[in-house]
Amino acid sequence: MITLPDNHRILVVDDEPHIRMLYEQILSDDSVQNEEKDVNQMSFHVSLAAQGQEAVELSKVAIDTGEPFDVAFLDIRMPPGWDGMETAMRLRELDEKIHLVIVTGHPDRPLDNIQDTFSHNILLLKKPFSTEEILQLARNACKSRSLEMQLERAQQQLIHKDRLMALGEMSTSVAHEINQPLSFIRGLSEHVALSIERGSLNLEKLPEIVGKIIGGVDRITEIIQHIREFARTGKEAEVVLVPIDPVVAVERAIRFFTAKFHSHSIDFQFSADPNLPQILGDHGLLEQVVVNLLSNAYHAVSGRMENDTISVVVSLVDQQVQISVEDNGMGMDKVTRLHALEPFYTKRDDGTGLGLSIVYGIVRDFNGEVLIDSELNVGTTLTLCFPVNTAR
Repeated sequence: MITLPDNHRILVVDDEPHIRMLYEQILSDDSVQNEEKDVNQMSFHVSLAAQGQEAVELSKVAIDTGEPFDVAFLDIRMPPGWDGMETAMRLRELDEKIHLVIVTGHPDRPLDNIQDTFSHNILLLKKPFSTEEILQLARNACKSRSLEMQLERAQQQLIHKDRLMALGEMSTSVAHEINQPLSFIRGLSEHVALSIERGSLNLEKLPEIVGKIIGGVDRITEIIQHIREFARTGKEAEVVLVPIDPVVAVERAIRFFTAKFHSHSIDFQFSADPNLPQILGDHGLLEQVVVNLLSNAYHAVSGRMENDTISVVVSLVDQQVQISVEDNGMGMDKVTRLHALEPFYTKRDDGTGLGLSIVYGIVRDFNGEVLIDSELNVGTTLTLCFPVNTAR
């Protein structure tokens, strides 16, 4: 059962004081609130602004305090400042999910043009309006915003689950990565202990030995930090694109799978063109993308009797850096290829259906594209194409 918050934030923007007071009376009157609580468990917190500039400032404060407005009612004409359309555009720039209601007595432009301008969550209300119209629009917009937020939270939880599942699959390689420096540390420590016991400890070499032990500890710390960063990497915040070396992210992702591929006798190959240019992206998110592709490739070849192969190639093609992950696994039929990048579409019983949709979303944020070449029972090649960073 979905529960909705019982207090919603509404912004009213109108240059006429008596109109603002009317909104406040309709939306904040105790008798209306009490009636609404009985029926829809909903009440409203109303903020008023006489001009667009004031509305934008109120919205900034609301966003900064973590309580953005669910819906804004805006008069289309508000001299001498911004009109309702300009104010609506400024509010949407701050919060792309805010619902907008443009209120007008004499439309300056057709409704279709208004909807084309904002594309989503936009309504037109003609004056004179009734109490019930205002209440109904407020209820519907607030309910819709609440459901959108709950859906986002649910998706983020699934995305986090998907990352944790990937970490679980990489546990073999992670254990191998940690065991290597642990064995090295143990060997050096036992050597020092035995030398002390025999009275043959070379004090001149002791600083070098201790330095190697510290280096091993630092390597383990780096691996653990890497796992922590991967586990919490996500798109909860806006992606900030910076120049990155794509090969670094690819190699970090591959490291998670090396031991797993070896233990399952999978022939793995990796190659990268020398001196590849940088791309604009985020190292952590690109690593997550490659991890998803390698995980899919592993599942695609699992269960085959022999000659399981997976390869990763990073190359420069037509001023694009391309990352290709190829496997000779089960492949995809035509229907699967068409829907593979859609959220929640999966052929795996234990899958969330978010892996490739996450890949697509991140690559799109990097201004790149995803190409799929696959044939059923032959294999799949997924290619990520990123424009070269030409900024100096």
